[in-house]
Amino acid sequence: MDAFTPRPRRAGRRLVFAALAAALATGAFHSLAQVVAAPAALLQHAEGSVAVAPKGDHEWVDVKPRRALQRGDRVWTDRGSRAELVAGSHAVRMDGQSQVTVEEVGAGNTRVSLVRGSVAISVGKLAASENVEIGTPNLAFRAREAGDYRIDVDAQQGTTRVSVMGGAAVLFGEHGESVDVAAGQRFTFRDRKLTKALTPAFTVVDDFDHWIVARGRVPAAAPAAPPVHPDVIAKAHRELEAQKQALAKQQAELQKKAAARPERAVPVPPALPPPVVATRPAIVAPKPTLAAPAPRIVEPPRAQPEVKVAAPKRSAEPDRRAVLQAKQRAAEERRVAASLAAKKAAEDRRAAVLQAKRDQEQRKVALAKKAAEEKLAAAKRATEDKRMALAKKAEQDKRIAQQVAARRAQQQAELQAVGQARSAHLAKLRQQAAQEESVSRDQRSRREEQARREREEQQARKEEAERREEEARLAWERRQKQFVEEQRREPESWMRAQQIRPAPMRPAPQGVPARRVM
Repeated sequence: MDAFTPRPRRAGRRLVFAALAAALATGAFHSLAQVVAAPAALLQHAEGSVAVAPKGDHEWVDVKPRRALQRGDRVWTDRGSRAELVAGSHAVRMDGQSQVTVEEVGAGNTRVSLVRGSVAISVGKLAASENVEIGTPNLAFRAREAGDYRIDVDAQQGTTRVSVMGGAAVLFGEHGESVDVAAGQRFTFRDRKLTKALTPAFTVVDDFDHWIVARGRVPAAAPAAPPVHPDVIAKAHRELEAQKQALAKQQAELQKKAAARPERAVPVPPALPPPVVATRPAIVAPKPTLAAPAPRIVEPPRAQPEVKVAAPKRSAEPDRRAVLQAKQRAAEERRVAASLAAKKAAEDRRAAVLQAKRDQEQRKVALAKKAAEEKLAAAKRATEDKRMALAKKAEQDKRIAQQVAARRAQQQAELQAVGQARSAHLAKLRQQAAQEESVSRDQRSRREEQARREREEQQARKEEAERREEEARLAWERRQKQFVEEQRREPESWMRAQQIRPAPMRPAPQGVPARRVM
C-alpha cells in the first residue's frame, strides 16, 4: 500500500489545474458571450399609467419599469403619464397620450414608430454604420449625429412637427423627398410630400420640455453595449487560444516534473483507473481544449527479470512460482490493457467533446461573420438607397427646375401679352382723354362765352338801374325844388299848414275856475 500513496496527491494536483483551466475557459467564453451579445430595448422609467401590448396581442397590460421590449411591442402612456425607453446609449422619452411601436432594436439599428403624441429622442454616441430612425404617419426621421430631438404628431390635424435642440437630422418623404434639419431649426409638415405648414416664430416651453431636462440627456442605468464586429470576435478568439497555449505549457511542465520522479511512477491499481476515467470528462467539460492531464500510467520497471533471478533463491518450487508469476504477469497485462483501453475510450470521448466544442465555436464565428456580412450588406443597401434617393432627388430637382423655367417663360409671355394689352388700352385711354379734353375745351369756351355774355348783360342791367336811380333822384330833387318854390310863393298857405292845432279841453275839478291847459 505504500507504493500507491503518491497517487491521491497527483490526482488532487490535476484536479486543481483542471478546475483552474475550466474557470479560465468559462471566463473566456463568458467574455466572448458578452462580445457577441446584442443590445436590447428596456422600459427604463415610468410615471403614471403605462401599458404595453405585445406583438400579435390586442389587449393592453399595465407594466412597471425594467420591462424588456421585443420587436413589435407597443407602448401607450395615459393622460398625465410619461415613460422612458432605453436602447443602448439612446433614450426615447414619451409624453402623455402617446403611442410608440418598437420596430427594430439591436445590430446597430434602432427604429421606432410614433403613431400619435410626443416623444423626445436623446441620441448618445452614434457610430458610422449605426442608424436611429423614428417613423411617423407623415415622414421618416433619421439622426445624423448625437443630439437631442423632439417629434410631435397631431392625429387630428394630420401634421408632424420636428424640433432639433442639438445635433443634425434628415427627414424623408413618401416619394424620396428629403429635408436636412440643423440645430435650432423647427419645421411642421402636413402631408407625406414634406409640404411645410405655417408655424409661429416662437413656441411655448411646456411641462414635457422641463421633464426632459430633468431626466438628463444620456440614460445612466443602461450602458451602451459594444457593437458586434468581426475584429472584436477574432481578438477574443486569439485571447482564448493564448490561454489554451499557456495552460498546455503548464501541463507539459507538470508532466516533466512528474517524469523526473521515477519512484512515484508505479503501476495503477485495478480499482483506481475506473474513477479516473469517469471523473476526467466531467472536469474537462467547461473547457474543450484545456483538459486536465491524464493519469500517468507507467509500466513496471522491468521487474520480471529480477523475479526470475531471485526466484531460485526465494523458493524451492520453480515451476509453481513460474506459473504463479505467469498468471500475475497475465493479470497485470490484462489490467494494463484494460487501463489503456479505458484511456483510449476517454481520449476518444474527449476528442469528440473537443470536436463538438470546436464545431460550436466555428458555428459561432460563422454566425458572427454572417451577422457582420448582413450588417455590411445592410450598410451597402442603405448607401445604395441613399444614392438612389439622391439621384431621384436630383432628377426631381431637375424636373422641378424645368417646370420652373417653363413656368417663368409662360409668365414672361403672359407678362408681355399683358404689357401689350396695357399699352393698347393706355393708347385708347389717351385718345379718349384727348377727345374728352377737346370736347371739354369746346364746352369750356362755350361756358366762358356764355358767362362773359351774362356778365355783360348784368353790367348793362346794373348800369341801367344806376341810370334809372340817377334819373329818379334828379326827378325827386326837381320836385323838391318845385315844391319849395311853390311854398315860397304862397306863405300864407304855408303858415296855415304849419299852424299848431289847439289842445283839447279837459274838465276842471270842482271849485277851481276853468283854465286853458297849454
